[in-house]
Amino acid sequence: MKENKVADFFIGIGIVVFGIVVFMLSSALPSAPTGLGSRGYPMFLAILLIVLGLTLALPIALKGELKGELKIQFSGFKDPHAVIKIAVCVAMSFLYVFLVARLGFLLLTPIYLFGLMMLFGYRKYVLASVVSILLPVGVFFLFTRVFYVFLPTFRLF
Repeated sequence: MKENKVADFFIGIGIVVFGIVVFMLSSALPSAPTGLGSRGYPMFLAILLIVLGLTLALPIALKGELKGELKIQFSGFKDPHAVIKIAVCVAMSFLYVFLVARLGFLLLTPIYLFGLMMLFGYRKYVLASVVSILLPVGVFFLFTRVFYVFLPTFRLF
């Protein structure tokens, strides 16, 4: 597989910038008296993102592998179905974010995960169903019992 050092560098820098933005935004959240809470957990993840982004970008910059011409080429999409899949994925994600506050994390997330797996061609239906159910349940209990971060629950009105 051909390595693209320029792309890796810019992806690393993008991850660092995203981590910094998440860190700054999460500092405005209320802190919890016990556990990581709604402020501590995003800050922890932001620091982790910054470290990982630097781990990707710094070696490339320090070795001088960015010298030469930086060419950004648009070669077009080889598979037009990939564009449709990405558009459907983005639409599903926006719909998920809009509905999760109303339908709840435990009800909507398994449907969302199963839909994404089917969209991108995973055809082991039983395993996809089990993962789609067990993963959100595990995340829900981890957040509510360990981190004391309460995720949205189903409400009728």
